Amino acid sequence: MKANLFKLASPWMKIVRLPNLFTAPGDSLAGFFVASIFPHIYPATYGKAILLAIVSTLLYAFGVLLNDLADRREDAIRRPERPIPSGEISVGAAFVATLIILALALAISYLAFPPFAWLVSLLLVLTITYYNFLAKHKRLQGAVAMGACRGLNTFLGISILITPNALTFQAFLTLMVPVIAVTIYIAAVTWMADQEHTTQFIGAIAFVPAGACLVGWLMTAFFLMTFRKHYATFAIIPFLIVIFLLNEIARKLYGRNVPPRVMQPAIGTYLRPLIFWQLSIVLLPEDALSTVFAILLILGWACSRRLAKSIPQS
Repeated sequence: MKANLFKLASPWMKIVRLPNLFTAPGDSLAGFFVASIFPHIYPATYGKAILLAIVSTLLYAFGVLLNDLADRREDAIRRPERPIPSGEISVGAAFVATLIILALALAISYLAFPPFAWLVSLLLVLTITYYNFLAKHKRLQGAVAMGACRGLNTFLGISILITPNALTFQAFLTLMVPVIAVTIYIAAVTWMADQEHTTQFIGAIAFVPAGACLVGWLMTAFFLMTFRKHYATFAIIPFLIVIFLLNEIARKLYGRNVPPRVMQPAIGTYLRPLIFWQLSIVLLPEDALSTVFAILLILGWACSRRLAKSIPQS
């Protein structure tokens, strides 16, 4: 019975990239917890953080399902083992699942979040759709669109607690720094990943992810010191880890012609440290709520690594 259930669920676990789902809420939770430091209109509660994580995960699943639907003809040639071209999941079933997941995400967002946050959710859905159907195969547009998806996901967490018209300019700027940082980070990695199937020369862009994290975190911490006299010293630990890891991979690639056998695993090496960047932001409030969710992010990351041994992440 268990074997049959697993066989039935396996194609769906592949198509939604199950290991990645555990890491999906990190950006939105980072936005949520940095926003919780400021005086806000809506209370920061466990319930809101949990619902945010659910919506963020659903929107990620929507994005990857849409990706497989958009690429089904190309996958039939290049990746025939994927669930749709292999026949494990029909186009109709994938389409229905995509609509159900999208409806759930928008319904929760509409019922549980403020109106501004629902609009951000809707904008994120439109950006995901634009990336999958229009921007993906154009290098610059694809990089910018993918970066915007991650940036909007971070901004979604912010929009649950506050609205821009309720903030001073300095407070709004502080909150936008991590949004811009993660947008630049992901855009740079997506730019490099676009040509990962061929040998490419890697210049200064190799250091852009580390630079975005470095400048983004230091600016956020500096601005926060003008609002309060202290911030979480524990947040410095994951910040230093992410800078070290990103700098190490950048040093290996910079100024070289990098073949696919090196570039493809390097993309994963760029993306995995995101958990430490997210933790460095989540831990800034230095309260029980943020500590609990920091632990949950670490557990999610551990689950992701374990599942990745048997379920593809891409």
